[in-house]
Amino acid sequence: MNYTEDTISFPVHGEERKALVRTPEKMFRFPALLMNFGLDRDTALNGDCSIVSDIFLAAGHRVAAIDAPNHGERIDEYGEGLEGQAKAIQAGVDIFKDTRDTATAFFDLMIERGWVRERHIVLDGTSCGGMMALQVYSTDDRVLAVSIHAPRTYIPKLIEFSHLADNPIIQRSNAEALIPKLANKPLFISIGSSDVRIGAECCFDFYAKLRAVCTRNQPVLFTGPGASHDLSPGSFVREAGYFAAAGFLLQHCAEELKILNHDVHS
Repeated sequence: MNYTEDTISFPVHGEERKALVRTPEKMFRFPALLMNFGLDRDTALNGDCSIVSDIFLAAGHRVAAIDAPNHGERIDEYGEGLEGQAKAIQAGVDIFKDTRDTATAFFDLMIERGWVRERHIVLDGTSCGGMMALQVYSTDDRVLAVSIHAPRTYIPKLIEFSHLADNPIIQRSNAEALIPKLANKPLFISIGSSDVRIGAECCFDFYAKLRAVCTRNQPVLFTGPGASHDLSPGSFVREAGYFAAAGFLLQHCAEELKILNHDVHS
């Protein structure tokens, strides 16, 4: 597939942020914008977790990614990776609010440029990126639908954050704390039946509690035997989850276009 690639800079609280944006050569006439949350913007759109964004790009939609805190160009004095994130949180830095603010500023810019309409924005995220997608979804009503894969729903389950269970930033950022703001919003979750790394049981518990309070748009759970964070034979087929997620997100984009078309002709 042919596309152009742009690195776009924009300010967030006086600091420069960057997003990688791909625009397909053959653009759909009502393009959506899919933001893929991974570790850094390059691996999010080029690595093993880029299947959903690749499908959207092939369908004529723009795709984008940003660096997660303490990854890519955002490594700071607290260090790199999840260990750096943990140190930042322990020092009082709310990395989750940072991600929400960064995504919001980026969406503002894309809408201002005319590159996407409100409610034509969808998110996809894997593992820790799934948690970041939930963070953004919980506060930005311009996002239409979200898919997450083997998501980190209870943050202290990861060994890097296990000592931070009582930290207020962690407590208000766990997926269960976001349920009131996620209720009745379209959400797709894919995960294997077991996952020692992020705790599949935590994800299933989050799904059940979210489902219990939804009166519409019940969350969709796509699961199967095997572990999500394991690529050995017999592990959960993550590709199947990505394919199903792409269908879920594209379906919601199509339904939103029906509403738009109705409004135009009414």
